[in-house]
Amino acid sequence: MRCRACAEDILLAREAHFTATIDNLDAAGRLPGNLRAAHARNDEVLERVYIGRRFRNDTERLEKVLEPYTKMVGSGTVTWPHWVAWAAPA
Repeated sequence: MRCRACAEDILLAREAHFTATIDNLDAAGRLPGNLRAAHARNDEVLERVYIGRRFRNDTERLEKVLEPYTKMVGSGTVTWPHWVAWAAPA
């Protein structure tokens, strides 16, 4: 399954619950089954594209996703726009 197909599946699953807000849909962590399944398929496809397999856990996922950003910040190649100067590292 490709990324586009995953995105379409998420949109179709979301459309089935068009009157509900995201807050309503995920109340108490109970996302409707069709929407949860569509997101799970999307996660698997993206993870396999990104590292060739599923991530072992959330910690590994965060480490891998943030790794390029961490390298950029550490190397000083990140330039902050003037309007976020307050957020730039000292």
